[in-house]
Amino acid sequence: MLYPGRVPNQSQIISEVDQTNANFQAILGKDFKTRIFRYPGSHMSWQGLEGTDQALAK
Repeated sequence: MLYPGRVPNQSQIISEVDQTNANFQAILGKDFKTRIFRYPGSHMSWQGLEGTDQALAK
């Protein structure tokens, strides 16, 4: 299950995004950056993502 109890965990999501970006940079170079992100199942499938959206925007 991606979000136990259908409740997203902001710190887990941010950690996974950071790790994914680090993996991309390890392969594609430290200058690689992306702002593309998709929640599993899409954003409309979950509630309570406002705080996580703001954290990702930073």
